[in-house]
Amino acid sequence: MRVVSESKWELIAAHRPRWLPLAFLVAGVLFTLWLQPVKSLGQMMGAGAPALFFVFSAYMLSTRYEFRFDATARKVTWHEKRPFAADVSGVIAFRELKSVAVQTQDDDGKSYRVVLSTTAGDTPLTRHYSTVEPHEETTRRIADWLRAHGVGISTE
Repeated sequence: MRVVSESKWELIAAHRPRWLPLAFLVAGVLFTLWLQPVKSLGQMMGAGAPALFFVFSAYMLSTRYEFRFDATARKVTWHEKRPFAADVSGVIAFRELKSVAVQTQDDDGKSYRVVLSTTAGDTPLTRHYSTVEPHEETTRRIADWLRAHGVGISTE
């Protein structure tokens, strides 16, 4: 999750996966073309099943998230676009926001995600945890932008 656009009236934080789905897609193609030379129909079927797994995994890993902070409407609108499932979305009023923080995954302590705490509970900006995204910077930019618009928010 990264801040992809920031203006006086709007901040957009988005997760648009590119590399991991691409890596799975390339692995599927390589598995078919390089690791499993096709000599018969049986070998083609044997190579095709793992290749389809990698291509399917690439598609499933391509979930997109967007959080749009709107200063004029004083709300956060979020969208999650998932393959093979209905899109999920919601709205959070600025008055319901309590904090924005980096959350650590319990089992490894090395993976993180950004979470908005509201009066109704926590809303993670992504379902997954990551080791490579700029979590601290994203949290700081969101908190600074909200504070600049009169939202009393803490960073836990």
